This record gives sequence, C-alpha cells and structure tokens, in this order.
Amino acid sequence: MKDSINSLQDNSICLETRTIFFFEEITSESMQRFIKNLHILDNYKEGDINIKMSSEGGCVASGFAMYDAIKACESDVNIYGYSEIASMATVVFQAGNKRILMPNSYMLLHWGDQTISGHPKSNENWLKLYKDLDDRCNKIYLEKINNRQKEKKKKQIQVQELEKMLDFDTVILPKKVVSLGLADLILEDSY
Repeated sequence: MKDSINSLQDNSICLETRTIFFFEEITSESMQRFIKNLHILDNYKEGDINIKMSSEGGCVASGFAMYDAIKACESDVNIYGYSEIASMATVVFQAGNKRILMPNSYMLLHWGDQTISGHPKSNENWLKLYKDLDDRCNKIYLEKINNRQKEKKKKQIQVQELEKMLDFDTVILPKKVVSLGLADLILEDSY
C-alpha cells in the first residue's frame, strides 16, 4: 500500500480527490506525465478533475498538448493557480472549465521566446510556425477577455491592445486577472 501511495505521489496524482499536482516547468516529459494522469482521472469514477498548478511556463508545443488534453476531457476540469502562472502556463490555465486563483498568486503574460539556428530557409519556416503559435495564444486570451467584456457590457478588446500588453513582461495580480477574464475567481471569494 505504501509503495502504491509513493508511486502516486511521485507521479503527482491523487485518485481519491481526482487531482493532478503540476508544480514544474512545461517540458516534453512533464507534458507526457500530465496527459497520462489526466487520462487516468478522466476514466476513473465520475466528477470534476482538479489541477493544482504553479508553473513558470516552458515549451509552447508541450503546453498546447496539455491545453488540448484538458479541452478533450469528458469530465469538467477545475484549475487552481498557485503562486506563479507564467508564460505558456497562462494558456494551459485557460483550458479549465473553472479557473481559480489563490489570493497570493500572479499571472505573467508576454510574447513567447523562441530560439532558432541553422539554414535561413529553415528559419523562415520556424518563424512562420512561431507566429502561428503566438496568434493561437492571442486568440485564446482574446476569447476569454472579450467574454468578460461582454458580461460587463463593455467594448471588445482588439488584438492590438492585447499585443501591447505582451510587448514586455506584464505581471498581473489576481483581482486584475479576474477582471480581465483570464480567471473566474479568487479562492478567498468563495470562502
């Protein structure tokens, strides 16, 4: 029994509460473990899945794989943001049916960093892909922000306004994140 519990803890999953703990950088390895755990919980008894998350972000492709896996779940997924939700982790966070921030957390938005090397023709192809990935991130943010704007009966935000926010690291505290529509609530609000 103790070995089983240790194995579950090592893999950042709690079956009883249907919870995944993701407190790390988004990498190919962490994404694979995350998607396996999500699959296990989605097929293990009924109810919501909870993801407890803090991440500095990481690999864009792996982050989109996590985002897609959450969106494909049969179960509703609640994502709880602890401490830092940064960079690509902010996109993954948007996949939740409920997006809840802890009172002492923050979100960091910015353009993704990419590194390329090699032949200029190959670099052109990679740059096109990175532009497309940036556009996908912006579309996800804009959808959430403009849904909130619609609720508040305010003017829709245009992509240019969002892009200005992304020009430099923009650090946002929970109340502003909720006001923008990039989270649904702060946990203290539900006490």
